[in-house]
Amino acid sequence: MKRVPLFVLMLFLLIACGPSQPESQPTAVPPTDAPALVPVPTAVDNSFAPAADDSAADDAESGYPLIAVTAVPGEYPIVDIAPPPPPDSYPSPDGYLWVQIPMGKQCAAIVDYANEQDAAAMLIEEGIEVSETRTTDLMVCEACESCPTSTHFMAQILETDAAHAEQLGWAIAP
Repeated sequence: MKRVPLFVLMLFLLIACGPSQPESQPTAVPPTDAPALVPVPTAVDNSFAPAADDSAADDAESGYPLIAVTAVPGEYPIVDIAPPPPPDSYPSPDGYLWVQIPMGKQCAAIVDYANEQDAAAMLIEEGIEVSETRTTDLMVCEACESCPTSTHFMAQILETDAAHAEQLGWAIAP
């Protein structure tokens, strides 16, 4: 039984290290025996390309077809890409800025603010003048009880009240 693996190993070595067959060298055909190459004329269809001037006719005679410029078919809509928003995504009049606060924490049974009016009422109770409110959704993490909800309430307040709003948990909107 011990001799079988030894025999297989020796057989593998003989096959791997044995003589190899020499590679055959291709033989060159003497030039006199080679058939003569005859150029075959090819037709170039230039009927699709209008000749605008003499240079176009010269190109057509040289064998290169002209590329016709085609228009976009009418059934394909051309989509205009809207420009990116300005750096100040939430424009406000002079002296005002936007602050935001999340509705609550993710996976929480009770939210901090049910709607934007409740969120603005908290600012008004603290003596902060609110000129406008809105609701927005932001990208946030998705961890329960540690990440805010994606729904945020925004309020437009005076710049002089920004520090007071930040003490109440509001953040200045970008």
